[in-house]
Amino acid sequence: VCQEKEIPCAFMEFGALGGTWALDLLRNEGESGTTADTQNFESAVSDKEFENARRVCEFLRCSGLNRNPQKDTRHRTAIIKTHCKKGRPVIVYFGQSDYESGISPYTETSKKLHSPVYENSDAALSSLAQICRQSGWTLIYKPHPEILRRGQRTKVPPGVMLAQYENIFELIELADVIVTIASQCSYESLIREVPVVMLGYNQLR
Repeated sequence: VCQEKEIPCAFMEFGALGGTWALDLLRNEGESGTTADTQNFESAVSDKEFENARRVCEFLRCSGLNRNPQKDTRHRTAIIKTHCKKGRPVIVYFGQSDYESGISPYTETSKKLHSPVYENSDAALSSLAQICRQSGWTLIYKPHPEILRRGQRTKVPPGVMLAQYENIFELIELADVIVTIASQCSYESLIREVPVVMLGYNQLR
């Protein structure tokens, strides 16, 4: 209706910081203007905006502020830590809400713009589990809360530690590297200077 009446539309996604929105005139995630035209976006950001962003990131890192308040689960993450292979890398894999990230249902558009290799969080988990088994690495998987709310059961491969309700910041602290297709935990990890491997596309592209 808006297109027919030539009414401009913007697409909204919740921002990583509580109470904020990410607005885009094209679409969200891998289809956003930021993702589609990174060079023009980056050249349009001023030095002052970079400096402001650094201050915001430092505030987020120190305060732990998040749109989903995190409970103190140090007792649970301490147990997870005791099961990590000593002297070997710890990989934390964050799933995303496949249905709200443009991945599911998995179409040609999804493959091109959102997740070029994996059709959902579970498919990526299966591949990562095999890599970690062969390499002797520890793999911890935290499903997206929306997947849990939908009552979907994650098929957890042997040797993978499932962290359903643990504090994301505590898991990031445990990790040598974070892996995700498109979770916003990628931002939280980079703010805390933990390297991230993106298997799909969001504005970080």
